[in-house]
Amino acid sequence: MTLKICSFNCRGIKGSVCKLAASVDILCLQETWLLPNELSILNAIIPDLSSSGVSAVKLSDGLLCGRPYGCIAILWQKSLG
Repeated sequence: MTLKICSFNCRGIKGSVCKLAASVDILCLQETWLLPNELSILNAIIPDLSSSGVSAVKLSDGLLCGRPYGCIAILWQKSLG
């Protein structure tokens, strides 16, 4: 079995990785720009993928100015377990 793995600096995940994720088994993402309360978006992007992510934004710091930054995520085909 060949395992296809891709790493991608997506500079915002919303709408930018669907085609890429469909062509690999494991997708590592950097700079998804997700807030902590938006991490559930990772599970909704493609139904065949499981995911885990961590946001770099701390909402407890008060007012968020500008766009969110950072965040890493890993998405994998559910068939991999």
